[in-house]
Amino acid sequence: MTEALFRQYDLHQILRATSAKVERLVAQWNADAFLKASEHDLIDKLVEEGSVRCPQLLRDQA
Repeated sequence: MTEALFRQYDLHQILRATSAKVERLVAQWNADAFLKASEHDLIDKLVEEGSVRCPQLLRDQA
């Protein structure tokens, strides 16, 4: 019997949870802090919170 790689994670569930986390972050953001923050800081924060890290094969460590 073969086992699929990375099957221990449910990609759909991970993406939904990440999306919900970003929605909560934006909804709870203080309006004054949002307006005072630099565009680059806002983008960096949203990218950091909204990114999903993909598993990687470490071929050189196999």
